[in-house]
Amino acid sequence: MGMSLFTAWLRLKTGSIWPAVLWHGNHNLLIQSVLLRMTAYTGPTGYFVDDFGVGVLLSSLVMGFVFWKKRSELPNANIVPNSR
Repeated sequence: MGMSLFTAWLRLKTGSIWPAVLWHGNHNLLIQSVLLRMTAYTGPTGYFVDDFGVGVLLSSLVMGFVFWKKRSELPNANIVPNSR
């Protein structure tokens, strides 16, 4: 949820989908190709690493809180429904 708030904020702030796409790809690359290979696996390691670990959970909660607070920086969108 927290990372989706950041990704949505990034999309709305820039007006383009590409920064959000690049963020998602770089996040996957960092987690799966770099950080997992640097990890020494012990008994409880599986609970802390990977996409579903406590580390990503806590950092995404902080990230979500920060960007929820920054939502006032987003441009106001005057969305007019299609009247067809």
